[in-house]
Amino acid sequence: MTNLVAPKGGLESRDRRTDGRLFFRSGGRETGRDIDVVFDVLSDRRRRIVLDYLREYEGEWVSTGTLADRVASWEVELYDPASVSVESIEIDLAHGHLPKLDESGLIECDGSLVRYRGDDRVERFLDLSRREGSFP
Repeated sequence: MTNLVAPKGGLESRDRRTDGRLFFRSGGRETGRDIDVVFDVLSDRRRRIVLDYLREYEGEWVSTGTLADRVASWEVELYDPASVSVESIEIDLAHGHLPKLDESGLIECDGSLVRYRGDDRVERFLDLSRREGSFP
């Protein structure tokens, strides 16, 4: 499926690759992950926390339990500690956020293990969010 859009610089197409990641293509070459995908992925605080944590361990497998603990440690500082449940966070990650991140191509999931694939644009936005305000 190819949708054509006409940006200022000329005609570009959106091309869905076989692994499900959405990329812009211009003149037959990849120009990067679709910015809408990047913004969608980064629009949720839990996903930003997960990506920020995983990029510290790029290429290494991390358990969903470890990710849930990391998210919980941030949320305890933001919300009432009694309302933060590591178990419910782990379920939310496993059934919502991690599949979305996997579909975007930013992470790879293997059961209860996850690893970051790396993306310069995502990392620049994560760095910017740290500089501009309280992260995540």
